[in-house]
Amino acid sequence: MRNSWRESIRGTVEESPSRIACELAVLQVSLGKRRSGWESEVGVYDGRRALVTGAGRGLGRSIVQQLAAAGAAVVLVARTESELSELAELIRENGGSASIAVADIGSAIGLEAAAEAGPVDILINNAASLGTLKPTTELAREEWEALLAVNLLAPIGLTARLIPAMLDQRWGRVVNVSAGIAAHPDAMIGGNAYAASKAALEAHTINLAAEIASTGVTVNVFRPGMLDTSMQARIRDAARRQTVVDATAEHYRAAHEAGELGSADAAATVLIRRLESDDQGQIWTLSS
Repeated sequence: MRNSWRESIRGTVEESPSRIACELAVLQVSLGKRRSGWESEVGVYDGRRALVTGAGRGLGRSIVQQLAAAGAAVVLVARTESELSELAELIRENGGSASIAVADIGSAIGLEAAAEAGPVDILINNAASLGTLKPTTELAREEWEALLAVNLLAPIGLTARLIPAMLDQRWGRVVNVSAGIAAHPDAMIGGNAYAASKAALEAHTINLAAEIASTGVTVNVFRPGMLDTSMQARIRDAARRQTVVDATAEHYRAAHEAGELGSADAAATVLIRRLESDDQGQIWTLSS
């Protein structure tokens, strides 16, 4: 599985400015893996258990596959059972260990169901909701609450539930997947709630990292960049009902047409490699 996985990663990177950057990042990771013994039969994360939210598609799916290839027993969390079951079966067929938890982590019941899948050694809070792109004045309180429940409160809640076991064993990895919009909030007009949720998630991450420094448990942010995923497709295909949405949709359509959207597989490769480090409270990107 590891060899076919690496070949599939390499095959996803096309020659455009941003994809060349992804390719260089993957090459650096590959060289690092050879030096660290990644190619050996004993996986880097053999004996480790990892939970990934938003695991059914896009970046989450890629992260799950690569953690499994590295030896981790993976717990797949998402709302769509068919996607989780198909992926879990694929992992098992390739000799990996996978279980699923069908849950809407934006609800209290769903969050509890996901937390019950613990304990784990690695937690990747990847699930996110884009919400509806529209002017801020038209966002109802319920829309804010629904988006923040998934993008902010769920990662906080899952971490709070699962991190005590990591602290007890003095080893653990928590990664909160964010977005470049946290650094450039003006880049997604009509996405005020999404931007606010990612900025808050990063603040939470860095504060928590300072709180648990020197415990053996690390907490970091990962900004994967613009990826060619279903979320990006939603933005590009946004209905042209509001000028404020048009500007954002056109921006991402242009990026897609220019081949500037990155690969979920390539981004996941970089993330998995960085899990091995002792970084604490960092904001990881493909290039830093």
